[in-house]
Amino acid sequence: DRGKRSEGAELLAVVLVGFLVKMLAGRYSLSENGIILSGYDDYYHMRRILYTVHHFPGTLWFDSYLNSPYGLGITWPPLFDQLSAALSVVLGQHTQSGIEMVSAFAPVIFGCIAIIVVYYMVRELCDRKVALLAAFMTVLAPYYLLYTLFGATDHHCLEVLLQLASLLFMIYAFSRSEKRYLFAVLSGLAMAALAYTWQGA
Repeated sequence: DRGKRSEGAELLAVVLVGFLVKMLAGRYSLSENGIILSGYDDYYHMRRILYTVHHFPGTLWFDSYLNSPYGLGITWPPLFDQLSAALSVVLGQHTQSGIEMVSAFAPVIFGCIAIIVVYYMVRELCDRKVALLAAFMTVLAPYYLLYTLFGATDHHCLEVLLQLASLLFMIYAFSRSEKRYLFAVLSGLAMAALAYTWQGA
């Protein structure tokens, strides 16, 4: 009806715009020979993802290819790599090209979820219109777009998402007293997941 607005449709439209922007921005990662990654961190994450898919849920904690000829113990947390590997396993991808394609989509997925988290966080603090604007600004944020575009297989996309999720649940814990402890626990779990994603958390 004229004058009525659907909150779900508005948010879905913003997320869809975000998805398209991330795919268009990362279109140069696609080539006739497969995925081309943009940075050396991305390539190492992909190596770890490939290893994790073939040894799921185990991941690479010592790499003989680093610090030759001695090898090197891997100290950085593996949650991004394990989630990307899990997505490949769930979708039945076990070939290198299949795993690379699924993993190239993972940052886009995390980035789109972050748009939704920002929306609900700002809606709790302000109102629906401000939340919609904040979600749209999240789509356009240049630095976050850089880490959530197609083919950006680095942990930063997940790191930001978990930080935002922790803040969302913390805000809910303060504003919704009937479920305060539930939201406090969820905030703590998001923080723990962040620590398992990024060494500097």
